[in-house]
Amino acid sequence: MLKRMLRALLAGALLILFISAAFAEEAEQVTVTAEQAQEALKAILQDVEVISTEPSVIAGVWEVAFISRGDRGIVYIDETRQNIFIGSIIGLTTGINYTKKKFESINTVDFASISLEDSVILGNPDAEHKVVVFDDPD
Repeated sequence: MLKRMLRALLAGALLILFISAAFAEEAEQVTVTAEQAQEALKAILQDVEVISTEPSVIAGVWEVAFISRGDRGIVYIDETRQNIFIGSIIGLTTGINYTKKKFESINTVDFASISLEDSVILGNPDAEHKVVVFDDPD
């Protein structure tokens, strides 16, 4: 009978220990703010503006979208803000290129926002579908 009571007491103590450890781990989750990411990126990039920071699919690593000298990009920063990773994160089981998905989302252009005021129109200006071609004469 004493052994059963000790086992029950030990099991209860272990359960409390595991539950408190789970809550402690949840409470210790670190975030990387846009300001913190911008400060970290200044070490490797000049003229940088952070667009967004969000947790990546890798625990403890944050995805940072930024603009530098007119170009948009993605880097990854660990929670300590001591390491920056440049490259793609690809899910091995899913085959999803998470970096590419984010890059495409931050580089989407709203067609309605393109000014056609000084454009050269070829064909029917009232056509159902339009194609915009950008050219740099320099």
